[in-house]
Amino acid sequence: MESKFIELISYVLELDDRTPELGDRFDTYAEWDSLAQLTLIAELDEQFGVTIKGSELRSMETVGDLYRRILAETPNE
Repeated sequence: MESKFIELISYVLELDDRTPELGDRFDTYAEWDSLAQLTLIAELDEQFGVTIKGSELRSMETVGDLYRRILAETPNE
C-alpha cells in the first residue's frame, strides 16, 4: 500500500524528478498549492475510499502524517 500511496503523491504533485518520502514536509514542495490539495483529496477518496477534509489535510506536516491517517482507515489494505 505504501508504494501505491507514494505513486499517488508523485502523480498529484507531478514529481518527475524525485520520489516522495514519508518524511518529506508538504511545504517543501513548490507544487503544493490549493489545487494540488483538492486533487489529492479527490484521489484519496477514489483510490483508497478515505475522505479527508481540507482543514485536516492542511494541518498535516509530512507525507508520513497523511499516510498514517490513510492506514488508520484502511487497515486491511
